[in-house]
Amino acid sequence: MKLARLWIAGCLCLLACRQPARAQFVPLHMEGTGTYSLAPLAAPDGALFASSTDVGTRASVGGRTISEFGEIEIGFDYIRPYWSHRDFTLAVPTANAGSFPLLGDTGHVDNHFSLAPKVNLKYDVSDLFAVKATGTFLNLTGHLQRTVTSADGGVGMLTANSSMTIVTATFPEITTRFYFDELFPNHTGSHFDDLSLDLSFGTRYGSIEQNYTGKLNNSTAAGLNESQRYSTQSFSGIGITSALHFLCPLQHEAWSLYTTLRGSVLVGDNDKDSSLSVTIAGMPGKAASIVQSETEFIPVGEIETGVQWTHLFRNVNVPDAPQTAFIVRVGLSAQVWGNVGPLSAGSTQGFETSNLYLFGGHVMIGLAR
Repeated sequence: MKLARLWIAGCLCLLACRQPARAQFVPLHMEGTGTYSLAPLAAPDGALFASSTDVGTRASVGGRTISEFGEIEIGFDYIRPYWSHRDFTLAVPTANAGSFPLLGDTGHVDNHFSLAPKVNLKYDVSDLFAVKATGTFLNLTGHLQRTVTSADGGVGMLTANSSMTIVTATFPEITTRFYFDELFPNHTGSHFDDLSLDLSFGTRYGSIEQNYTGKLNNSTAAGLNESQRYSTQSFSGIGITSALHFLCPLQHEAWSLYTTLRGSVLVGDNDKDSSLSVTIAGMPGKAASIVQSETEFIPVGEIETGVQWTHLFRNVNVPDAPQTAFIVRVGLSAQVWGNVGPLSAGSTQGFETSNLYLFGGHVMIGLAR
């Protein structure tokens, strides 16, 4: 209880140090140039915040949000994984390379996995403490199959399957907004006057699970030769996160450029294991395995950048009702997860650290009031 009181007191102190909230600014009239004049609106009875009935029409003017009742977004990311060590290498022992004449030199097969969709659901709430909550669920699957038949009747078949699931949840996340002309009052009159910056800090949960199976068969006159690798990796942890979101309106106020940078550090158990088995007709089988389980700090970095289009809707039957903003964002995204790449038994990687990189694009659609 004492800790909760200190947390609330700290938030109130932060609010006391801030300038008047931008949500208390409303458009008075439209100039001939197509821009809006803004003026502060006093709340009745000296209240800290005006109510929705006092403020009247609220919207986004010149990229400056003057209504932050809430925002909900949903969309898709088309993203592709890469590993720093290309862990999914179908290794054939040198001594037995001659038993796999077909597709035995394929090497890395992880980069053949195709793009897969991601669903991202986010709900933002801005109230007295400017609390934000986000959640994402990403599931990637890949499949590769190759078959080769030689002139002497030999058949080689390579099959690889992968799956990856990433879940993140951020709550609570305390956020505050700044503007360029507030931070640099002596540099006004530039294209960055309406640039907004959202700074946030919070706690985050994250988990990642990966599974990979690669199999190579060679049918020869002597019989069936087979090499197979299986790898898994699983991590779940909790930690801290911080983000910076930049929004810069363009000359046409419906369009804006945005960039979001996020860094997190999670702590939890990181479990990895891998096995390799080689079977050659008429010869003894061979097997190798590698296992690692430890508590680790996992750094996570994310970036999104692109263009945003906003359209405002108003209830013509209720002129004083808050406006609803319809938002569409299209851009590029990238992530890096440190030391979560799977191990590869029988390869030269050993226990060397391996990172996961994800690159792709995204489309988000949302509503804000």
